Amino acid sequence: SDDAGLRIASEILLTNAGTPTAAAEPVIPPEVRGIERDIEREARRFQLGVRAGVALDPELVLIGAQMQIGPFFSSNVFFRPNVEFAWGEVTTMFALNPEVIYRLPISSQRGRWTTYVGVGPGFNFVHQDFSTNTGGGNRVDFSDFHSDVGLNILGGIRYRGGMFTELKASVYSRPAPTLRLIVGYNF
Repeated sequence: SDDAGLRIASEILLTNAGTPTAAAEPVIPPEVRGIERDIEREARRFQLGVRAGVALDPELVLIGAQMQIGPFFSSNVFFRPNVEFAWGEVTTMFALNPEVIYRLPISSQRGRWTTYVGVGPGFNFVHQDFSTNTGGGNRVDFSDFHSDVGLNILGGIRYRGGMFTELKASVYSRPAPTLRLIVGYNF
């Protein structure tokens, strides 16, 4: 600087100004780290996912979304509600499935692959439609709408990263699909 009476530093020495015990203390207190871990653990309890697959009897292609919440009561029990939209040549379906899954203890919680089984009600809304035109220009429409409640029984395998595949059977729910093969991903 060109100011009169101002001293210019030619050497700068950096020293630790704190006491030796202050340097050993963590910058973030352990209580804050504990709260951070609790928040991360709670955030992992909620997962969203997508699903797609095929259904048999009637033959349908399905897509859907799901949410996984848990664990509850045990480290292996999860609530997994999902919704499925399916369509085929004659049939369209909308299904609400509030299912509970149980991670089998034969697979490690920290392993790459885990197996699970599940059960829950299935609320199915099925529309079947077949229409044709007769020679005189009249349209004949055979349309039918069903709603029913069935029981879904499922089993699957899930990769630690979120990818899963499952086989779901619906019982007591005609004309909803009796068997579904589903592939999905939890975020």
